[in-house]
Amino acid sequence: MSSTPSERGLLEPVYRTVTPGYGSHEDTSMDVIGWIVSWGC
Repeated sequence: MSSTPSERGLLEPVYRTVTPGYGSHEDTSMDVIGWIVSWGC
């Protein structure tokens, strides 16, 4: 297995998952909890 200098260190991303991808969403309840904890209430 020989590789040229330009190919060394290059990795192809591989994604294997059985769960659907994560879609970002707002979570107001967790924001409120975070503010309460940071305020020390």
